[in-house]
Amino acid sequence: MGNMSSFWRVGIVFLTFAAHILVFLTAREDFYMLLGLFTGVFWLYLLIIDEYEITDVFYMAIALRVFWLFTTPALSDDYHRFIWDGEVTLSGDNVYGHTPSDLIVLDEFDTTLNGELYKQMNSPDYFSVYPPVNQLYFIASGLFTDSIYGRLLTLKILFFLTEFIGLFTLFRLALSKGVAIGKFSLWALNPLVIIEGIGNLHFEVVMLTYVILAVVYFKKSWLLSAIFFGIAISTKLLPLMFLPLLIPYLGWGRSIKYGAAAGLTFLLTFLPFLSLEVLLNIWSSIDLYFQSFEFNASIFYIVKWIGELTLGWDIVQTAGPIMAGVTVLVIATLSFFPQKTWKLSLPAAALIVSTVYLLMSTTVHPWYALIPFGISLFSKHKFPFWWTGLIFLSYSFYINGTIEEKPLFLFIQYGMLFFLIGRELVKKSRLKKEMGVRVE
Repeated sequence: MGNMSSFWRVGIVFLTFAAHILVFLTAREDFYMLLGLFTGVFWLYLLIIDEYEITDVFYMAIALRVFWLFTTPALSDDYHRFIWDGEVTLSGDNVYGHTPSDLIVLDEFDTTLNGELYKQMNSPDYFSVYPPVNQLYFIASGLFTDSIYGRLLTLKILFFLTEFIGLFTLFRLALSKGVAIGKFSLWALNPLVIIEGIGNLHFEVVMLTYVILAVVYFKKSWLLSAIFFGIAISTKLLPLMFLPLLIPYLGWGRSIKYGAAAGLTFLLTFLPFLSLEVLLNIWSSIDLYFQSFEFNASIFYIVKWIGELTLGWDIVQTAGPIMAGVTVLVIATLSFFPQKTWKLSLPAAALIVSTVYLLMSTTVHPWYALIPFGISLFSKHKFPFWWTGLIFLSYSFYINGTIEEKPLFLFIQYGMLFFLIGRELVKKSRLKKEMGVRVE
């Protein structure tokens, strides 16, 4: 604990809550105000980390989430689709079988609730891409109320309860020295985690809760760990990337058993919805998403710019699959070469994969940075933490409703990120040469 006076310690807590309230009240189009407030929140967060006991941090983290529990997402409208998906399933239809545009013209879907949801939806011509565990949350939100706010609040309560399990698990790990106390504080009070998690209802936080549980039970019960990991995959498909990374650490036999248990868990959650048509529908939406959407990309934008400069045409459809192939190549390299070649811990390998994936992606929303940040809690890398502050610059896309990329803010964000990654790589390389230590 630091030496800050009681007056300032209380004052910082008050200012933190006040700043969170102001962030909620600021529209994403008012970018400069939003950025200033977020920067202030982030600065206060840095002060709190070193000044408070871990128990105080835990209570503060819960209190901040309770505040955001009762707010309507101001920076994202995805929740309209969440509620719509739940309503479709409750009506007896397969949520993956029809687009909202297909359903809204039917008499049984021509209701006040569905009409309001449809008007606010951002991708009504796409099949749902939200995996089965998400759908369970969406369904539960519609069991007790017919109002949009009532369903939103129910969804947030379920989100809060799930995240609480993850926070409490990390809290207990920190107390038992299973994870650094500072790491718990970094996650528990991180403004991006709170605002994009319980604030805007992005399920990366829920997925990471199940990943944390899988990590905790990894040595106690491989089967229970695999089940939690399968649930994580069924929340967001991205954890699939990490399964091959187990091979150098567990060997082929145990890795196959673990992957089979996780895969079976995922399959069981999908069974109520599964058919060939559904798989084709989901794939068509995912494929269209990656080919049609571009937001806050880094290396992809550079490749696209070079292609347009040299070839004179947009190479998105060609470059996209190639850059996805780079991620696959990295996964294969880290998975199928002997672990002693790389001297990486499993969290470090997963962090490399998630970072490469995002750097090669066409679309990198602010909440995507939570994935490498969550993984970094179990490693010694710090750049994902700083990225959670830098990536808020991506909201410059919405300045005054212009809806276009702002190169200056992209350059600042990724310039700083690449600098931080480079600095860590140099530091780790020197340490490895001097001491021959395992790279975390």
